[in-house]
Amino acid sequence: MDRERYFALPEQELGGQLPDAAFGFERYEEIPEKYIRELYKNPRVQGSFDWHEFLVFIDRIRRKKTPKSIDALILPRHHRTINFLPAESLIERMTLLDGREVNFHYTTINSKGGGFVVPEHYDDKKEAIYSDVTPEIAKHKTTDYSWGYDMLGLMDGRVSWSLVRATNHMQASGARCESIAAVYAIDGIKYEGEWTSIEKLRSRTDAEGHFVWPRAFKKEADEIWSTADSKEERNYLTNLAPYGRTIGEYHPVIVIRLQRTPYRIKDFDKEPDAHIRRQILDHALNVVSWEQKFHDPSFPGLSAEKIDDIEKYLLLMAEWIGRNLGVLQRNGYFMRYFNSGNVTMAGELVDLDSLFSVFKKKKTKRGEEYIFDGSGLAGYEGEEAQFHIPKFIYKDIRDAVLACYKIFTAIKEILPAIGLTSLHRRSMGLKFVDSYASALNDGEGMARLVPAIRLVEVVRSLITTRFIDGEKLSRTPIDE
Repeated sequence: MDRERYFALPEQELGGQLPDAAFGFERYEEIPEKYIRELYKNPRVQGSFDWHEFLVFIDRIRRKKTPKSIDALILPRHHRTINFLPAESLIERMTLLDGREVNFHYTTINSKGGGFVVPEHYDDKKEAIYSDVTPEIAKHKTTDYSWGYDMLGLMDGRVSWSLVRATNHMQASGARCESIAAVYAIDGIKYEGEWTSIEKLRSRTDAEGHFVWPRAFKKEADEIWSTADSKEERNYLTNLAPYGRTIGEYHPVIVIRLQRTPYRIKDFDKEPDAHIRRQILDHALNVVSWEQKFHDPSFPGLSAEKIDDIEKYLLLMAEWIGRNLGVLQRNGYFMRYFNSGNVTMAGELVDLDSLFSVFKKKKTKRGEEYIFDGSGLAGYEGEEAQFHIPKFIYKDIRDAVLACYKIFTAIKEILPAIGLTSLHRRSMGLKFVDSYASALNDGEGMARLVPAIRLVEVVRSLITTRFIDGEKLSRTPIDE
């Protein structure tokens, strides 16, 4: 494989080897062709990239402290994703719902589902344990999915269709988010250093006598199939199931995603090494400058040495995050994890597999109507005490506001002499409110439950509290 041609060499200066450093490089192995089946390919992406070249799985046996060859850039807080930084840009041409033709430009190819970057399992106290001898996969109880478990390090194919659908819809609606380039079913994985088919793993037991791969309950599989809400989704689930298996079973996939930068706000905010934090910021400024020049050739090359440039960047981040929140709610989506870990340093919303609609279409005598469906809101039902709006609506609003605030405080901390003041913070807050309000439509999405004017009032109140008055936002029971 000639993946070296995809790398932008200057980016490889970031960091050392995990788990001792914030950033590093890991050894990966190509997935054998016989275990790969294409499920989805984005027809809007331009270029000659062969997505098969990014279908890789962690190579636990060959893992070295300082590998001689570099396969991919890894970020410890991302667990099961790796990043390729191509020397050429990627372009996606898309027609938005409002009829506009746009080009999206990306710098990063992200592969998700190839095992944990750092071997990880959980002890009886649910604390993370790291070990070089941990198998590449492990069954893990989780409340995130209705079937109650996950395979650590892998991507469940049953949630991938909703990921593709939601991401495409958010993009077409005007959101700034990652793009899904392709999805591949994986019929075999690396387990204890050997390539093993999923079929064999279904009958194999571990040292403790437990099945390595969970066997599907027919009721569970039938439920997944019965809840498919379109012919396209049923076709996807049919193709996901390998020959002879039950439609609706757990089956792993590799998702190839396109992003403007691999670094999230949380990566920047939580990084203890000031030198690496500065490199992340410089990278973000370069990416944003490069991208904006496609729309406005006179856009300046942003520099961390100039207060005016930092202000431009912060206002763009506030605009993008506010608009994404507005588009999300205009479409009736609840994300649950709209936080600094899912917003990149280029203002993109990522990991949209946690996003779902709280409305269902229903045919009535008056025609097709949207009916509220709160069946997936466990822990977020009821009314928020301060503003008297649904808790799940408040949760996304507050988390988006805090994500935006974190980028301001993190930059102020890393650039103490640049001169950021409360006036810059105030300008950011006002930009967030304006961008959010412009993305809403009365009577659409969450504005079916709460008038758009009231939603804007809540956002303005939280922005005033945090960005203008500089006071903390109170925690709520749903944060625990």
